[in-house]
Amino acid sequence: MVKNEQLKGKSVTYKKLNYANFFNGINVDYDQFILPVTYSTNTYNFSFNKGALTTGLGVDYVYFPASPLPGNKEFRKVQIGNTYNVKATWLFRKENKNVTSYAPYIYENYLIFQTDEGNFYLLDIASNIDFVLQIGNLNLAEVPVVLNYNLNGEDSILICSPSGMWYWNTTLVNAVKVENAPKIKNMCLHYERIFATIENDRNEIWFSDDLNPTNWNVSLTEAGFIKFSDERGIVNKVVSFNDYVYVFREYGISRLTAYASQEEFSITQLFVSSGKIYGNSVCVCGDRILMLTQNGIYVFDGYSTTKLNLSIDNLIKNAQNQSVCSAYCNGKYYLACNLNFNDNIQIGCENNTNFVNNALLELDLETNTLNIMRGVDIRHLNAVTDDKISKVIACYFENNSFNFGEIGNFGGVYGTSLNKCWKSPLSDCGYPEKQKVVKNIFLKSNVSVKITIRTENAKKTYNAKPKNNLIKINTLIKGNLFAIDFETSSAECEISSPSVIVGLV
Repeated sequence: MVKNEQLKGKSVTYKKLNYANFFNGINVDYDQFILPVTYSTNTYNFSFNKGALTTGLGVDYVYFPASPLPGNKEFRKVQIGNTYNVKATWLFRKENKNVTSYAPYIYENYLIFQTDEGNFYLLDIASNIDFVLQIGNLNLAEVPVVLNYNLNGEDSILICSPSGMWYWNTTLVNAVKVENAPKIKNMCLHYERIFATIENDRNEIWFSDDLNPTNWNVSLTEAGFIKFSDERGIVNKVVSFNDYVYVFREYGISRLTAYASQEEFSITQLFVSSGKIYGNSVCVCGDRILMLTQNGIYVFDGYSTTKLNLSIDNLIKNAQNQSVCSAYCNGKYYLACNLNFNDNIQIGCENNTNFVNNALLELDLETNTLNIMRGVDIRHLNAVTDDKISKVIACYFENNSFNFGEIGNFGGVYGTSLNKCWKSPLSDCGYPEKQKVVKNIFLKSNVSVKITIRTENAKKTYNAKPKNNLIKINTLIKGNLFAIDFETSSAECEISSPSVIVGLV
């Protein structure tokens, strides 16, 4: 005869756990078993600035002011994408010389854009229509660098690429080519000189004549060049910052003191990097410069370099980032790059073999909050700041053509939602000696959510719809460790306050 006590089941103690508050974002660098569940081991296309999973980054129509007049607050939807495949944009800031009581604005601002055919156009930013004018006599296969410069008393743009150098302003029909200019890849304006990296010798930087960026005659009183030949590698970018020209090389940073006279130029070596610096990631962000290297994202203040602890180094590791681009706007650093999500999933552009960038990072420099957009192949970023607007315009590649739009919390691309994901770490929830039985999951949500419960040896997925903005799941899944993942295909969303009823055995 079997004694009664042998028939009794194991006692179960039920606990209600507030599972996550979604404040902390992603951490892929620490072992998941030591992470609290408030971190994610992989997340993208959500925003979580308020402790909830909300609508993440996306691309949508550009909205520009419908009038330059200060009292007019109307905006118009820019629809030139229906006619032009835009692959790069720049801001042309032009002083208004005809200020009147009817037009009391100081600047006439234009968006310069290049199409995939290589042609260049300008779009009036503050207008009630999409007024577009082609810049004549200019066609480039590559994307150039563009600078604003007051040349001979006229606000102009300097357009430089390995194909040559041109200048143009609104008094000219055609762009004018500068015949003796070097083959410029990157440039900056510093004390009325152009400093530039060049195509045919990546160990040199060239500088133009003082007060005349179209004069490149090499002499002690006009233009010249500086050659670098040490272990820091080739020159990728030059930046004017805090009274100096900073030369960002493949594996280091040099500082050039360059005032009016060439005899006063001097070089100081500042930083040697163990990982390659990606030139187009270098971006002046107010009182600092941010840049991406093979080892992570660094901040440079003009003297010292510090690595930012963003806990995404394993996403950057072994990724190919020769085609990155960056911008700074409204206190945030934007970086379009390629990340290794290591999850065997294809999102958006990753379904095509010809994408170069699959992610956009938005880093708030005040709060250190990082949002990640995944699945859009952004090739060019441009911060546009007008008297009435301040926004980032992205040019991206999709379905074998270019398109452009503004970056915002749209949750998708022109109405097509991006799949969103938050993956939790496996956790013992503070009871390492107990087996867990997940009985119920509760959360607030205004959209349907795909919820996956994972243990160390099993997983189960539920497609849950909210009722009165509340989701409840009844389940029985056992494990010593468990994790809960949240996914949605909705463009706009708000998911918060997940809690779990767990039995401890």
